[in-house]
Amino acid sequence: MHIHTTEAGPLVELAFARGAVSNLRLEALPGVPEGASESVGRTVWAAAPAGPLAELFAGAGAEVVEPGRAVEANPGDIFLVNGSKGDAGEARVVPTDSYVAGIAALSVYDPTNADTDAVVSTMRDAARSMRVVRPAAVTFDALVVATRRLLAEGGEQVTILSARAVDATALTSKLGVEVMALTAPGIETEIGVE
Repeated sequence: MHIHTTEAGPLVELAFARGAVSNLRLEALPGVPEGASESVGRTVWAAAPAGPLAELFAGAGAEVVEPGRAVEANPGDIFLVNGSKGDAGEARVVPTDSYVAGIAALSVYDPTNADTDAVVSTMRDAARSMRVVRPAAVTFDALVVATRRLLAEGGEQVTILSARAVDATALTSKLGVEVMALTAPGIETEIGVE
């Protein structure tokens, strides 16, 4: 299991209280320092089509814009292009060439860090660390083969975005790693491993 949290202690205690824990990888994210503002007033923009992907990015705190559209960004804002060609305006671009890379970048975003250069660098590193493939076929067996190829270089978490429903539980069981799947109509299937 791979978890990002600002509350590592209570989360570990809860996990062990609920049963056996194995293969736990915990990334403790920085908490908000006492007396610090919750946010530095910066906007993260993400290109995503309307529907489940837009909801996912918005739910994680991004302002969503349709792919290919310009953003009305201010200096210091951040734009996750997610493979689109939209105009970033004055925003700093995190070159996410896929939606799964955009999700990885957004998962490490620190809204309390006023150092935009450091924030963008961390987000770029997360996006670069996501290995991505777009399989030609979206059958269960094709997904297993494509994912195993990615996992051959290591990895502990798989994210699959597809227009077709994907059985994440069956894939988790078959592959032995955590699989998160999201159905998003109208997109090309992406498999990302980190």
